[in-house]
Amino acid sequence: QTREKKPRESLLRAEFAKAIHYINKGLPDDKRLKFLHMDLSKLSRRKGTNVLGLLNKVASDVLELTDLLHCEITISSKPLDASSGQGSCDIKINDDFCAATMVPLLLQKGVLRTNCIDCLDRTNVAQFAYGLAALGRQLHVLKLTEEPKIDLHDPLADDLMDFYERMGDTLAIQYGGSAAHNKIFCEQRGQWKAATQSQEFLRTLQRYYNNAYTDPEKQDAINV
Repeated sequence: QTREKKPRESLLRAEFAKAIHYINKGLPDDKRLKFLHMDLSKLSRRKGTNVLGLLNKVASDVLELTDLLHCEITISSKPLDASSGQGSCDIKINDDFCAATMVPLLLQKGVLRTNCIDCLDRTNVAQFAYGLAALGRQLHVLKLTEEPKIDLHDPLADDLMDFYERMGDTLAIQYGGSAAHNKIFCEQRGQWKAATQSQEFLRTLQRYYNNAYTDPEKQDAINV
């Protein structure tokens, strides 16, 4: 349950679930949309809960369902045979044309969509978790790593988190008027809790002020 005094996001979530149920009624079982609700705000307030760890587990389970696209490309110096069919093409290397054949070894069978009903910042956190899980699987199928998973404390995970954090800040400034709320990322890095809380509070004030007083045209566009 949410802490809303006046239901808003909870109503939207219920209607969203109804819409998915309606769409699924006309689809076979293997083509149906699978809807998973997670209250990240509530989970992040629960002591001892590793939100990113939970999201990473969900992302790994989803990858088992959707898999990913992995193709092998072989290049030959022989001219391209017109009968070679799809997956073949001519490419130019050092002014010479070669034949390239692409063979799919894995095919992606679905798509994961992340959508936070009330906060684009938490959407970005969920997308990072899926991006990390997908990167681990991609590196593994390319035989660049021995394991298909990247630990959340791995330096590579920290680098990827930096990319998502900067992307989240850019999107949040465009839409919300302040940098993103990155509490979950800050906790993962072990940053001082008091400093994180102060940063979150200041960003909340900045976002409210910018949206309410300095950008009426953007608000009018959002309201439409």
